[in-house]
This record gives sequence, C-alpha cells and structure tokens, in this order.
Amino acid sequence: MIRGLNVAGWPIVLEETELIAAQKHFGGAIGGRGDAGEALAWLCLYWHDKRASWVLWLESFEINGPTIGGFRWQQLSANSKMDERCQPLRGDNASFSLPRALRLGMKEVAVVAMLGQPSLRNGDMVIYAHEHDLTIRSEPYTMSNDIIITYRVGRIWAIEVLHSTVS
Repeated sequence: MIRGLNVAGWPIVLEETELIAAQKHFGGAIGGRGDAGEALAWLCLYWHDKRASWVLWLESFEINGPTIGGFRWQQLSANSKMDERCQPLRGDNASFSLPRALRLGMKEVAVVAMLGQPSLRNGDMVIYAHEHDLTIRSEPYTMSNDIIITYRVGRIWAIEVLHSTVS
C-alpha cells in the first residue's frame, strides 16, 4: 500500500524517518498529546496558494517510537487560518507526492480503479486495510498499513495513512 511519501524532494519512509529529523529539515514545532499507549506527536506543514491549499500532519504514535508512523494530508478551504506552530512551505517546498499517485481532488472512481474496493465504508469515509506477516531477523512480525480516505462531493478531501510493524 503506502510505505512513504515525498515532501519537497525529501523522502519520508514510514517507521524509519524520525519526526525530529523532519522538524530539523522543515522547521516548525512538534506538538503532542497523551501518554503511554495514547501518545501522539505531530509536525504540521502547509501550502497555500490561489489554486490549491493543503495541510500535512506527520504523525508519530506511541507504537512508532521516535519515527513517523503515519500522516494526514487534507485540503484547506480558501479562508483557512493556520496555527502559528504549523510551518508554511514555500516555492519548491510545496511539492508532495505519494508512491501510488493518490492525490487530493482525485475522483472516487479513479481511486477504486487504482486500489480496488475499500475494506470498509462509512458515509464519505473509506478504509483500505492491509496486513501481512513477515519475518525480521528470524522473528515473526505483523505489518499493518491502513489508508483512510475522506471524500467530499465524490473527490478526495483528505488522505490518512497509518503504518505499524509489531511482533
């Protein structure tokens, strides 16, 4: 499914790239909430221009340790005001790509042609759940990769990806 992304030519590999490395690269402030199994840390980045505006949260859950284990990429309305802790991207830094060519504004029929039918649908939100077993250093692990897509008027409004590997 989706194991990484590219922001401004900077590759991010889920469960490998550390959140602090992304902060050092892009700037901004790391936010967080919760503790233990509920812990979540994030770095917020955004792009705003006349044609398209979006926000990207790079997320690190307790299960991911210091690494980025997921993200949420979402369109913004034209009059959105961003929190001062969210780092603006400028110029060439505005590029964003996923390895599967999913993009904001994509029609639902194109997503289904690319990914197939979702594992679950709830109103305007669909979930593609993928899980498989693997062996790392002769130990059994389970890798989970979920893609959560929210549609508005038949087009992608937000994409969230969660990735984890557990023993």
